[in-house]
Amino acid sequence: MPIYFELARDGRVTLETYTDPVEWTEIEAHAATLDTEVFDHATRRIYRIIDVSEFTRLPPNSLSQGLTFLKKMPAMSGELIIITRNPYVTVMAKIFKQAASSHSITLCKTLDEAWTIVDSMLEQETIELP
Repeated sequence: MPIYFELARDGRVTLETYTDPVEWTEIEAHAATLDTEVFDHATRRIYRIIDVSEFTRLPPNSLSQGLTFLKKMPAMSGELIIITRNPYVTVMAKIFKQAASSHSITLCKTLDEAWTIVDSMLEQETIELP
């Protein structure tokens, strides 16, 4: 499967890497795996770094499927940080960002930038805890 994920930062972050070619059935299977293995056991929000920087083409029906995907996001899913340098994928991600009413989406160009964003969010949580 061209989707790989690992947990990081004491289980508070998923690092998900997508490579070509990928189909929506694989994305849906990956989401189901994340639900049962990660989100169903979460006691705090899980941030998601989604690296699609190697994408050269999106799967068919990406706009409609992606919008449906956003509506089904787990309650414990925190901010989505999407890594992409592909102009077309960036446009699609911006559409998803505007359509996402219950989840924040941040776009960046590198993994280092994504980790900086996530680490800042985790640090802010620590400061806000009593």
